Amino acid sequence: MNLLSSKLTKMLLGSIVLFSPSAFAADLPDVCATQGPSTSLTDGTPICVANGGTAWLSIGGGNAHNSIAITTAHGTGDLNLFVRNGGWPNTASNSTDPKSLNSGTNSECVIISNPSQYWTNVGITGTRSGASLVVDLGATSCRSGGTTDPGGNTGAITAPNNLAGTSTSNSITLTWSDNSNNEDNFIIQRSVDGSAWADHATVVANTTTYTDSGLTANKTYSYVMYAKNTTNSSGWSSTLSVTTKDGGTDPTDPTPTGYCSATGGGTYEWIAGVKLGNVNNSSTQSNYADYTAQTANIGTGTNSITLTPGFNSGQYDEYFSVWIDFNRDGDFVDSGEQVVNGVKTRAAITRTFNVPSSASGKTRMRVAMKYNSATSGPCANIASGEIEDYSVSFDGATDPTDPTDPTDPTDPDTLPDVCATQEPSEATSLQDGVPICVPATSSFKGYSVSTYNTNPTVTSIAFSSAHGLGNLDLAARNDGWPKPGDDSLRSRHVGNTECVILTNPNANGWNNVNLEGLFKGVSVVADFNATKCRVTPGASDPGNTGYKYNKVHVLVYPFRFLDKDLSFTTAKINEEMTKAQSYFREQSYGKFDFTWEVKPKITIQTNKSTVDNDKNKWKDYYRPAIQATGVDPDFPGAGTIIMVAAEKIGPNDGAPATAINSQASPPLMEIYTHAGSTIAHETGHALGLHHSKSIESGGSTITGNAASDTVTDYGNVFAMMGMGGHTFEELNLMYKSYFVNPAWISEADVPTITTSGTYRLYTFDQGSSAGHGTPGIIGLKLKSGGTGDKTYWVEYRTSQHGEEGSPDPLRTPLLQNGILVNLQGYQDDNAQPWWNHTSLLLDFTPNSRSSSWALEDFNDAPLTIGNTFSDPWAGFTITPTAKGGTLGTPNAWIDVEVIIQ
Repeated sequence: MNLLSSKLTKMLLGSIVLFSPSAFAADLPDVCATQGPSTSLTDGTPICVANGGTAWLSIGGGNAHNSIAITTAHGTGDLNLFVRNGGWPNTASNSTDPKSLNSGTNSECVIISNPSQYWTNVGITGTRSGASLVVDLGATSCRSGGTTDPGGNTGAITAPNNLAGTSTSNSITLTWSDNSNNEDNFIIQRSVDGSAWADHATVVANTTTYTDSGLTANKTYSYVMYAKNTTNSSGWSSTLSVTTKDGGTDPTDPTPTGYCSATGGGTYEWIAGVKLGNVNNSSTQSNYADYTAQTANIGTGTNSITLTPGFNSGQYDEYFSVWIDFNRDGDFVDSGEQVVNGVKTRAAITRTFNVPSSASGKTRMRVAMKYNSATSGPCANIASGEIEDYSVSFDGATDPTDPTDPTDPTDPDTLPDVCATQEPSEATSLQDGVPICVPATSSFKGYSVSTYNTNPTVTSIAFSSAHGLGNLDLAARNDGWPKPGDDSLRSRHVGNTECVILTNPNANGWNNVNLEGLFKGVSVVADFNATKCRVTPGASDPGNTGYKYNKVHVLVYPFRFLDKDLSFTTAKINEEMTKAQSYFREQSYGKFDFTWEVKPKITIQTNKSTVDNDKNKWKDYYRPAIQATGVDPDFPGAGTIIMVAAEKIGPNDGAPATAINSQASPPLMEIYTHAGSTIAHETGHALGLHHSKSIESGGSTITGNAASDTVTDYGNVFAMMGMGGHTFEELNLMYKSYFVNPAWISEADVPTITTSGTYRLYTFDQGSSAGHGTPGIIGLKLKSGGTGDKTYWVEYRTSQHGEEGSPDPLRTPLLQNGILVNLQGYQDDNAQPWWNHTSLLLDFTPNSRSSSWALEDFNDAPLTIGNTFSDPWAGFTITPTAKGGTLGTPNAWIDVEVIIQ
């Protein structure tokens, strides 16, 4: 199917390019003489092209016309013009997309006939200055200033044939018959071992041979080709498959063939791991697997092999057998060729065997695993188990069981860096003693571990993790999945090196372990009946103690779909980002910089309905696109976050009731509500701030009993990280304290109160980029009674942005006549190590208002003058007593009486 698809694509390309010799429709003016560069294309409107690098431009509606003409001219330099209808063009010099590459000039012309896709995309490369461009929908000729010279041969062209090839161990030489006299070049496509077809080489005209070098021994390469000139592409040659020769000691002697077939069966067990010499292969369930592309380099004499069974539920008795065709005669029946003879196990085992001194070259190894009894021979079909084949070369190797080798998985004290040699595993469960590479994640990855019907009984499981980038927590339990704040066993240290030992595993069921955090390249292992881990964790992780940079740089990636453009234009993005920039400058009192860079718009090669109908697929599209630009979306760099901008994603074409509005966690935010306040809110999340929530307990403010105190998400309607994210409300003082280098607020601004007295608080919301401008403190911190592990943040503000011009009869007057109190350290649900503490707004008039909108009850949350609040843990009482100063200025104040109990 890949080949047919590829052929069809190339034949279509041959029919859509037309360079018309007719008169030009009009002149192309020198636009750069009067205006600056632009990236916005509209039909018939010339623009000035940016100088340097690759300029990417696009225009919609092409499929409504019979043709499209693209013209460039003026300025100095030598630009190259590439075009594709329905996707981004390939701008390599050997590109098969429609292109114009006239030498030494900016005058280029491409005409697309019968465009079938809505979007037409243009790529401009080369050194140029002051070039103009125009796209004319429906035009059949370019404008004057471009060129009609296609710069090569034209006309119908005959396909090459008689494609043939010869091979060595590292190269294949192709030959063919050239049947045309008007080609510009030949395009050769290649597929490796049945992989997808791709352009591989461009060969100049009148050539009949090509050598593909640097290949892998004993691997199959397939080729197909066509001829091409400026206006046409030929049909395809026949397809040719060639296998490179054996790479053993005698490269002219191929690996023996003709081995008997064998297969396994069932889905309960399989071969999960084979380690021999340099080969360390992990695999998932199958009946037979051909891994002969993997060659184990071993020497004569004593060697060892490690074999690991895999199970989808409980562990069973499995019998391993291994054969190596030492004399390379195409079978496994000669004396001494069975090197492992039906050894019984339920876990990883290591066995030694002897390689005769006569062994040389490259041969085959067969591994069989059978349930409940040994297989009858190397050619048997197994009802329950698996067969795997590998290649072996006797060119020498170090002893793989050397205890000084840190990559040796048979060393029980070492966790190897599995991701250095293997792709991330798709497994959902861990097998005893088998390390795996964990897929990268920005949330968590969970694994189950079965101890059902194990022999001997499992009395402990040691979970070890290490290697890679990021910071994770390890949590395990024997009666379900670990959850935030529960009593699961946890290991929380700086980095990815963690250890949890479950001493009471569920003997007849599942145990579970979570890796929580932002990480990639991590290895994990579960060791049954181990009383120590394979790793030693480092310093304890205090959690996210603050954002340690004085700035953030946002990489903005705009996305569109084949059938729907992004309405969030570059100009509008810059406008809303400027609002967010001003917000952070004001909130930080001039101590924080917010900068951004808008990347070229990326077209997702599918219709929007694909992700609307399955929102989980969206990341699978945008993440690889970001990675293709050279940026890791999980680790973009210090002080840098990613912003994905797209139309609303969700059922019914992103209708408000079903769509994602926006979402974020460090270090990436997805923006679908295209507003500066939304960007500021999600930036807070991407930097490590949780939601500003609220708390109450029925008819009382707070009881101190977690079972009866209810937390409401977004409940702080006065704060940016709560419901105030719609209207640029303030960051509360607790969240302002999160920014520590330099600190937005100091201990002098918000002191911790330890003695009774009356304290004057000045409003903190009238500051600017020049500072908060008050003559005194702007808040108080009070510790709870008992252990004092909870902190109250007391603040005074006098305005709410959402009410400016039409104040709510409750919110603003109550703010001006009372204080807001946020609680830190109580009912935190920070499941991931990157979140800072959650702030909980206390509602001092609980259940005062009923509404279909649950957050309506928190509009009258302030503690107003004359009312008293007592800490339920008996730490203090507070009472606002008076106010003064000038409202609307930093001099507005409120007095708060504090009695320490």
